[in-house]
Amino acid sequence: VQLQQLRRSVGLLTDELAIEKEATEKLRKRLASQSSGLQGLWNYLPPDLVGKGSAGRTAGEPLEELQACISTLVEQHREA
Repeated sequence: VQLQQLRRSVGLLTDELAIEKEATEKLRKRLASQSSGLQGLWNYLPPDLVGKGSAGRTAGEPLEELQACISTLVEQHREA
């Protein structure tokens, strides 16, 4: 009886793990897509706006840096 209960438990845990793996993979793909979009946006920002650090920029930099650049761009547009 205990062996059957353990087998059922292992089966349920295996199913849950498979569901979690699938969800994780979907999130990875979504993140990769968003990172690609942000990289594309970054590439279209004017060089004087992104500053000297843009040459060594990696895709893993924080979103806050991009938001700050966009805010600066908007501010410059309003002033113009």
